[in-house]
Amino acid sequence: MSLELVVSRSLAAEVADRIARRIEGLEPHTRLGTKGELRKQYGVAAATLNEALQVLQADGLVTMKTGPNGGVFSAQPDPFLRIGQAMVKIRGDATTVADAIAVREALEPLAVLDASQHRTQSDLERLAQAMDGMHRTIREDLAFAHATWDFHRGIYASVRNEILKSTTLGLLELIANNVDSVRAKTVAQKIERIRVHQALVDAIESQDPRACAAASVGHANEGGHAEVIAHLLAT
Repeated sequence: MSLELVVSRSLAAEVADRIARRIEGLEPHTRLGTKGELRKQYGVAAATLNEALQVLQADGLVTMKTGPNGGVFSAQPDPFLRIGQAMVKIRGDATTVADAIAVREALEPLAVLDASQHRTQSDLERLAQAMDGMHRTIREDLAFAHATWDFHRGIYASVRNEILKSTTLGLLELIANNVDSVRAKTVAQKIERIRVHQALVDAIESQDPRACAAASVGHANEGGHAEVIAHLLAT
């Protein structure tokens, strides 16, 4: 699938993402403004803003109050972790999942290097199929996250070191099994995720350690891997 043919997400999703970034770090119940003020600030129609606010309400990020002192207010959000560009809502113990993400991040460059040294043609074909899955699900947030995890399962399947393989795969399954939902992202952001993961494929195919290191750095820097939202561990 050609990336140039992908239709971008709605403007409402982009506005929701901008407001969500603004809310990060704010105290709960901080007034963001009236709907009218927000429409002017973001330059959108009432219907677009309402759709964005519905997304934010579903994520528990905003509340709305009527009356003279009403408007749109920040809320105490549900626990979210950042995995690359994806913000995921988790179940279970947030600290355990955050620790799993951090350890997996540390081991990922070793897994990429090991996979590059031992990959077979069938391994490369498996990664190509996983990339196709990311392309196919680019309009679906949770499905796209699962396709991304399938891609990493493909890397780990190519690893010869059995301890490294079982550890990285176990950490990935722990993370994936504790994800309830994924916050909406724009297609442009997902295209960047595809680009970063394609660089990993190219590096593994090249079997060049320097290319693997560079691709791993790009992957780690993508959206700030293992960054834990401050409120997550404070709750």
